[in-house]
Amino acid sequence: MKVKICGITNLLDAKNCEMLGVDMIGFIFYKKSPRYINLDSSLKIISKLNNKIKKVGVFVDEDIEVVNDMSHILKLNYIQLHGDEDNEYIKKIKTPTIKALNGNDINLDSKIKEFSKPEFILLDNINKDSKGGSGEKFDWKNILNLDNKEKLILSGGLNEKNIINAMKTGIKFFDFCSATEKKPGIKDSKKVKTIVKLIRDA
Repeated sequence: MKVKICGITNLLDAKNCEMLGVDMIGFIFYKKSPRYINLDSSLKIISKLNNKIKKVGVFVDEDIEVVNDMSHILKLNYIQLHGDEDNEYIKKIKTPTIKALNGNDINLDSKIKEFSKPEFILLDNINKDSKGGSGEKFDWKNILNLDNKEKLILSGGLNEKNIINAMKTGIKFFDFCSATEKKPGIKDSKKVKTIVKLIRDA
C-alpha cells in the first residue's frame, strides 16, 4: 500500500510526511489552487528532504517547457497532470507522469486505456471549474471491475473514516489532501499520522 499527501506548502508538513514514511508528496503549481506554491518556495522545501520520499509536481494545462524546466530544477520524480493534456502532450514531458481522470466518467475504462504513457492514472472527483479535486468521493462502484489496478491511484474525499473501505476496491495507492488539513495548505500532523497508520496496518 502506498500513500501520497498532496498540497504541501511548507517545510514542517513536508518533514512530518517524510518522518511518517509517506511515499509521495505533491506540490501544486496551479495558481488558482488555494494550495498553490511557487518555484522558489518549493525548492527550499525539497532541498531539505531525503531522496526516499518522492516529489510530485501538479500542473494544469501548463506550457510544456515550463513543466520540464521546473521538473529539472526541482528534481521532481513525477509530474501530475490535472487538465486536458492528451497523449501527445504527455509524450513531451521528460519526467514520469501521473494523469488525473474523473472517476465519475461513464466511459472510465476506455478513458484509462487511452492513456498508455503515464506511469499512474489518478482517479478523482474532479471539479470541472477549478480543475482540482472536489474533496468529495466519487462512486467507487465505477472502479471495482477495472483492469490494471496496480497502475491506479485513488483520490477524492479519502479520509480516516473511509480508507478501510477504499482498500477493498483493490487499489493499493491512495492520495489524500483536504482530509489531512487544518485549513487549505496547512496539514494536521495527527490526521496524517492516523491515515498512514491505518494504511500500514492493513
